[in-house]
Amino acid sequence: MIDQTLDIIVSRIRETAQPVKVTPRQLMRAFGYSRRRRNCVNKINNFLMENGLETFPNYQDTWADREIELRLTPKAEHEALNYMRCNSQEDPIKRLDVLDEAHNSPVCVKLSDSIIKAETLMRLHNYSQLPVVNKRGVLVGCITWNSICDARSKMETSHVVKAYATKECCIANVDMPLLRAYELVCKNDFLIVVGNDSHPIGIVTLADLSNKFIAWTAPYMVVNEIEQMIRLLCDDKYPKAVVKGICKQRGIEEILPILGWEGDDEEHAEQVRQIDGVLQKMQKEINSLDDLSFGQYITLLDNNDGWNALELSHVDKPTFISQLNKVRKIRNEIMHFNMNEEDSADKIELLKETAEFIGGTMLYKKSRENGN
Repeated sequence: MIDQTLDIIVSRIRETAQPVKVTPRQLMRAFGYSRRRRNCVNKINNFLMENGLETFPNYQDTWADREIELRLTPKAEHEALNYMRCNSQEDPIKRLDVLDEAHNSPVCVKLSDSIIKAETLMRLHNYSQLPVVNKRGVLVGCITWNSICDARSKMETSHVVKAYATKECCIANVDMPLLRAYELVCKNDFLIVVGNDSHPIGIVTLADLSNKFIAWTAPYMVVNEIEQMIRLLCDDKYPKAVVKGICKQRGIEEILPILGWEGDDEEHAEQVRQIDGVLQKMQKEINSLDDLSFGQYITLLDNNDGWNALELSHVDKPTFISQLNKVRKIRNEIMHFNMNEEDSADKIELLKETAEFIGGTMLYKKSRENGN
């Protein structure tokens, strides 16, 4: 799908008021993207909002090649311009649908297949289980190494899968919340994802879910490592008064020139008093390095006196501060839950290399202090 084609589709939707089937990948390509990066998402969201359109399910939380509906928003909402809306209507619940494994058609065996075929497939692909389907391709159970051993322990001598299969397998659809799926997989080792026709469309294992959760939680952990190391790097290096002086919030005396007002300006005296009151409430008491925000750490290190106190002669300050500013932007995305998953690989790599650099710098500094 190209831009011109998208315009034609939008015109058709407006003329007929009927939805059109597209895929998230087609939407991305229409805007010249292959991945749902932040710029791509912003452009698509703005386009949808400007044209009174929405996707169902939301294209951001759906497998890239799954068909979704591109449709008009409800007329009342579209016309109610006095109401503020979110640009993004993301599903607040993460579901199995986001996992590629939930859409990778699994290797299956039929009830009438030989047990040797099932065992060969499991060994060949290093599988611990296979879905078992009937002649119509409908899921009727599964076969596992455990079910095979259990049947043979009971002197089973049959040569067909039916005698070794079990109906006791965990089944889910793509709409199941990931946390619920995690609970089930922990108890059952795996679950089989089925479509509306009860045909198996994927298998999700504990490893699959663990990888997904690690991808989501790793940025939080690495950002925390970086903050902790910066605190240790600055530990016992500055008098409290110096830290407060460098990292203080903007006071009223710095705000007035921006507004073009004088401190004794009677015309704005009440407004100045109110602004000063707000600023005073915003001031956070600094009693330790733990009270500093990430931005204040950067302010402290970017200050010449603050930097010199660290005695990092082997580190280029502008380069280091630039890297910390990149971390700060990623940190803000993470803490506001705006981390784009498909963009996270590059960002987690930046966080890791920053953590490793700071850790290495601390070790080098410590070795020099010890005379090594």
